[in-house]
Amino acid sequence: MADIVNEQGKEPEVSKEDMEKLESVKKADAAVKSMHDFTSPEVLYNELIASIKKYHPSTDITMIQKAYETAREAHKDQKRKSGEPYIIHPLCVAIILADLELDKETIVAGLLHDAVEDTWMTCDEITREFGPEVALLVDGVTKIGQLSYSKDKVELQAESLRKMFLAMAKDIRVILIKLADRLHNMRTLQYMTPEKQKEKARETMDIYAPIAQRLGISKIKVELDDLALRYLKPDVYEDLELNEQHFQQIKDIEHELEMAKELKNLDYQDECRSLCRYCLDFFESLGLDSDEIDALNEAQSFFDQQDSQENQQLEGAKRWVDEMMSNYQNGDTGMYDQMKSTMENLGIDEEKLNNMSNEEVDQYVKEMCKKFGISQSLFDKLKDRFGK
Repeated sequence: MADIVNEQGKEPEVSKEDMEKLESVKKADAAVKSMHDFTSPEVLYNELIASIKKYHPSTDITMIQKAYETAREAHKDQKRKSGEPYIIHPLCVAIILADLELDKETIVAGLLHDAVEDTWMTCDEITREFGPEVALLVDGVTKIGQLSYSKDKVELQAESLRKMFLAMAKDIRVILIKLADRLHNMRTLQYMTPEKQKEKARETMDIYAPIAQRLGISKIKVELDDLALRYLKPDVYEDLELNEQHFQQIKDIEHELEMAKELKNLDYQDECRSLCRYCLDFFESLGLDSDEIDALNEAQSFFDQQDSQENQQLEGAKRWVDEMMSNYQNGDTGMYDQMKSTMENLGIDEEKLNNMSNEEVDQYVKEMCKKFGISQSLFDKLKDRFGK
């Protein structure tokens, strides 16, 4: 491959055809999923076919089925470090490629990507059975796999990186298969020795994640970085994971608040109110101070304003009831009669209310409050003030 390098040693230009393939991959990047460990090969194969059918319903899967059966036979006596049948790995690689909506030749090469390096199969046999295009992809992945990396030899790492770019320039699909291969290996790195974990994690962070970034495959890039960090700096990884959970809580609150405002959904507002208060207290206890928390403060301001309005409504209701009772005791039943008339117009049966239990009254009044736009928090305040 060295003869492809130009005189200045620059990375070769990516072809227009490869750029078009990359654009399609970028759009599908968010759909890449992770399969559970110790899933049976049959289940994984069915998942692979289902993934392909989603973006190419009419495709002929004959060659994919043949590649699966060939790979299963070639790897039949091999096990992964986890103890699973080795065929699990090529299947998971193929599923990642299918999630990226790649063509069937790439998926077939993904199923066979370890066959030449780790079994009795040769490139000539793959050419005879699956054609020169698939054989070229498998050969490219095999050659990349033979490159060695050393954390102590920065120049060698750079050389390896250039070689990978050369392989990418020859056919971008070689790099995509290798990225899928590395992603699944990183997802199952817990079965390796601690020394091997750190070695693979360093390679991933220095070589593979930057390539995924350069290709614009952001979801795979982020996952590779996260998985590498888990083994290189577990303390930092745990802190980041906790912060990510906190950030997701904030996002959930923001979403629910917008729903509450937009839909005027009173139940949503009450749920969001308590969640907002809980998260603010939690973050304050940790002494956190960041831009994201501004969203919580904004939400809390919204609820504080709502509380102020409800308190004003409550005081108004109290004054009205006090005035009505005072007038009634003095023989003036006008306000009382007005209240009864309003209740009747609204369909509120006073006699029915009097015969209800406290729980039934609560449920009945909650339904009426929701119907007429009175929030749960205001209802609770009215209940505390006036009782049944």
